[in-house]
Amino acid sequence: MRMLETGDPCPCCGQPILSEDPAVLAMLTRVAAGRRMLTVEEIQDLRKEKSADGQGRTAERGANDGETEH
Repeated sequence: MRMLETGDPCPCCGQPILSEDPAVLAMLTRVAAGRRMLTVEEIQDLRKEKSADGQGRTAERGANDGETEH
């Protein structure tokens, strides 16, 4: 399966994916490939991978403050 990109339909809700964060796109791709939600352990592993890459957590806020971006 190809990696999901910004603008592709979200596997959870069908809305276009707004995020450009590679970790979010990887997580959504894994959800789409497995047709299931990730476990807590899998999410923690993704966070560890992101931390190991030297990327800090960034909050993307803008016109949709308070809404979940996926």
